[in-house]
Amino acid sequence: MTTQDLVDRLAEHRTLNAAPRTELEWLAAHGSLRRLNPGEVLSVKGHQVEGLYIVLSGRLALFVDRGDGPNKIIEWHAGDVAGMLPYSRLTAPPGDSSALEPLEILAIPRDQLRAMTRECFEVTAILVHTMIDRTRVFTS
Repeated sequence: MTTQDLVDRLAEHRTLNAAPRTELEWLAAHGSLRRLNPGEVLSVKGHQVEGLYIVLSGRLALFVDRGDGPNKIIEWHAGDVAGMLPYSRLTAPPGDSSALEPLEILAIPRDQLRAMTRECFEVTAILVHTMIDRTRVFTS
């Protein structure tokens, strides 16, 4: 996939489609496209989340074991974002996140998030609102 194709996909992304194209180009330039098969784990309980995950296709879910086996807590679909969001205090997830079906994500590494907040004001604002909404879901 070319960088231009990736930027075009980001421009159609449900969460990020309002961001300026220059900021979507920044994401494409600093992220890596990853594909996971069903059952593959993206993040592991107790291990540092590697970055921001922009879900391009497929489904991803967080499973937490509360003593009776893994329970699905939240699910992300194409058009959602997962992982580490700007200004989040998240370090390690409370459970494993794994692909429920073939999954395609753009992964922005954790060490690029600070630069992203400086370079991508609109993307950052969108993601902060997403984090607030996510906090409401987890609280309920």
